[in-house]
Amino acid sequence: MLTNAELSKKFFEEINFIKKGYEIVKCEPIDNNKEEKIYWAQCRNGYSSKSYMIDYEKEKAISEYIKSVVKPVYRWRKETICKMTMMNV
Repeated sequence: MLTNAELSKKFFEEINFIKKGYEIVKCEPIDNNKEEKIYWAQCRNGYSSKSYMIDYEKEKAISEYIKSVVKPVYRWRKETICKMTMMNV
């Protein structure tokens, strides 16, 4: 069984892994008819889109990871509390 410190370390390592995956490794300009230049970006993890979408996708991936970790813990805790409450009745 892992200690709280080990769990925290693994949790933040995974978040940093996700962040590194969204580092841009290739960037090419797209047809720029506007004043603002738009770039097509490719990330280290293979994701590619318009450059302004990278931060959004990175935050979405981090959020999904956090939910995947928290949801089972919340469910387990809820079930445990329910069982304890029923035992005290």
